[in-house]
Amino acid sequence: MLRADARIAKHWYRDILSGTASGTLTVQDGKVRADAQVADGAIAFLDGTVTDISGPATFKDFKVNGDLTAKTLGGDVTATVGVDIFAAKWFGEASSDNIDFKEAALWLAKN
Repeated sequence: MLRADARIAKHWYRDILSGTASGTLTVQDGKVRADAQVADGAIAFLDGTVTDISGPATFKDFKVNGDLTAKTLGGDVTATVGVDIFAAKWFGEASSDNIDFKEAALWLAKN
């Protein structure tokens, strides 16, 4: 794949706002695998927005996994994320050393 619009995944995650994925797409024995680099991504998430999403992501056996960086709550975030498409489940773990504590506390209180 040369470059794909990340909004193509809105079928599975409707809150994707923007971004691109570029990398390789292979089909072997009827199975699809993609190894991509996400860039310039943005999503809406629990009354907030996550921007500047970038990093490597893979699609294999209808599961998506990524190790991404982004900006939200006034700071930089690193995250490990994944989606099991058939099970309709996702997970994510994020950390930051410099988010705006007040903004984060207000966001947490609302959600």
